[in-house]
Amino acid sequence: GRVVSYDRENNVCEFEVKNRLDKGDKITFITPDSEHEIELSEMYHFGHPDSDTLKTYTKNEIKLTEYAHGGDKNIFIKLPFKLKENWDKTIARMTFKEPVSTKKK
Repeated sequence: GRVVSYDRENNVCEFEVKNRLDKGDKITFITPDSEHEIELSEMYHFGHPDSDTLKTYTKNEIKLTEYAHGGDKNIFIKLPFKLKENWDKTIARMTFKEPVSTKKK
């Protein structure tokens, strides 16, 4: 995925999801000058309760979620590290995990 917007004051990013993410997944954020691994503990749809800058809906409409799908809504994450001036070049990756399927074998 990639960071598409960033609230520097509250350290919240809007993240475009490319593949399925679940609460507890470990993601490595890669910037032009560093790498930071985090474990997803909280992610939100429609904005973040700590950021007035990145909200697209009212605080009552912001939804805490335990998973996100690529091609669906972006998620909002509070980062435990600061992004620098070139935050718009930040991407993220995660290690491979087995696909989730509802089909019976």
